[in-house]
Amino acid sequence: MSQQGEPISTTTSGSSRARTPRTGNKIPKERFRITAVDAVGLPTSPRKILSRFRSICGVIGRQKFSILQDDIKLVPAAEKDIAWLTFKESFDYPAEHEDHLRRAAFKVIGNAWKNFKTKLVGEFVYNPANPDPGEKFPWITEQVWEEFHAKKSPPQSRARSEAYRLLQTRNQHPHQLGTAGYAGKEEEWQRDDEEAEESCTPLVFGDIPHPRVRNWARARYQKNDDGTIFMPNAEDQRVYKAIKELVAEQQASHEACSQRREDDLLTNALGNKEHRGRTRGVGSSVPCKYGFPDYAWQYKKRTSNKAEKDARLEAKIRASIRAELTSEFDEKLESMRAKIRQEIREEQQNPQAAAAAAHEELESPT
Repeated sequence: MSQQGEPISTTTSGSSRARTPRTGNKIPKERFRITAVDAVGLPTSPRKILSRFRSICGVIGRQKFSILQDDIKLVPAAEKDIAWLTFKESFDYPAEHEDHLRRAAFKVIGNAWKNFKTKLVGEFVYNPANPDPGEKFPWITEQVWEEFHAKKSPPQSRARSEAYRLLQTRNQHPHQLGTAGYAGKEEEWQRDDEEAEESCTPLVFGDIPHPRVRNWARARYQKNDDGTIFMPNAEDQRVYKAIKELVAEQQASHEACSQRREDDLLTNALGNKEHRGRTRGVGSSVPCKYGFPDYAWQYKKRTSNKAEKDARLEAKIRASIRAELTSEFDEKLESMRAKIRQEIREEQQNPQAAAAAAHEELESPT
C-alpha cells in the first residue's frame, strides 16, 4: 500500500543554544487575537492560533478545576466563571463569536481536566515510588492531594480505572495527530498537497477522492526513510483496503457520494456507525450535523427556541382545561336531563297528583 511521498528532511538547525524545557503549566503573558472560528467554535485564524487555544485551555483545565469532582457537571459555577475569565485574559475575539468560542473552550478545558486526573492516578496514586505531585504541580495543596489520594485508592476506584483502561483498548484505530486534532493538521496538509503538485509527485493518499476519508487515512500513516508511506496498524491497513474497494465500486457506478449518511464510505469501511457527538475524519468535538453538512436535510431539526416551547406548553394547558370544563358541563347537563325526564314520567303516571301540586304552587303566597 506504499505510495511515494515527500522525502523526510534530515537537516538540522545550526544553532547550539539549548532549548528551554517544555512546560504545560504556564499561560503566556502576551494576549492573542482570534479573528475567525469554525461552526463548532474552534478558532481558525490567524495561523497557529488553534495550538495556542488548546495549550492555554489545557493549563486552565489542570489548574482551575478541582480534581476532587468526579464529573464536569459537578464543577461549581464559580470555578467555571474563573476559568472563563482566565481564558479572556489571554484572548481577544469578536463579540459575536463568544458563545461558540466558550462552548468549544470548555470542551477542551473539560477534556484536559479529565486527562489530568487520569495522569495523577497513574503516575502518583498507583506509583509508590512517586508519591507526591506537589513539586511538579504546585497548585495542588497537600490537603486536596490527601483527599484525592483517599478517593482513588480503594479497590472499587481501582477497578473502575481498570475498566476505563480496558475500554480504551477497544479503540482499534488510534490516530497520530496529537492534541491539535484534525483541525491542527489542516494547514500543514494543505501545504504538503501544494508542494506535491508543484513538484509533480503523487499526493499522500491521493487515490481517495473524499476529504473526510482521506483525512482519516492521513492521521494514521508514517513515513519510511525513503519517503514512502505505510500504516503500522494492521487494522488501519484493513480499513484502507476496504476504502479503496468502495471507492472503485463508487467510481464504477458513477455515484458521486452515498445517498444517506448511514451509507457513508468511511462509515461502511470501518464497519460501525457514527457517534452523534463526533465525526471521524473531522474531529472528536465536531457533531455529525457539522461533520456531515451534505446530509443535514435528511434529518429532522430537534432544536427549538424558548418561545416555541412556551407556546406549545400553553396550548397543552388550554386544551387540558377546555377538556376538563367540557366534561364537567356534559355531566351537569346530563344530570339535568335525567331529572327532567324523571319529572315527566311522574306526571304521566299520576296526572291528578301533578295537577294538584301545580295548583297548590299557584295558590301559595309568594
